[in-house]
Amino acid sequence: MDHMDKPAPTISIAAAKWIRSVMAEQGITMSDLAESTHIARVTLIRRFESNPGNFTVGELEAIAQALNIKVSDITGAAEAAA
Repeated sequence: MDHMDKPAPTISIAAAKWIRSVMAEQGITMSDLAESTHIARVTLIRRFESNPGNFTVGELEAIAQALNIKVSDITGAAEAAA
């Protein structure tokens, strides 16, 4: 298994909501994020809504890059919510 496909430590639902708030601040839709990360829109919806916080390492890295934030910002939001 490539490290990009490895499950990331589960982030909290609060961190997934935080990512959504960053998207809203930047005017980025789920479709925009899917296009810029090359992650299927249905997969993103599943990660944010059906199974929140269950991202792979590669997905977190791609999302962070697309939003011009650091993965540590995402994990920090998860830790702050814990």
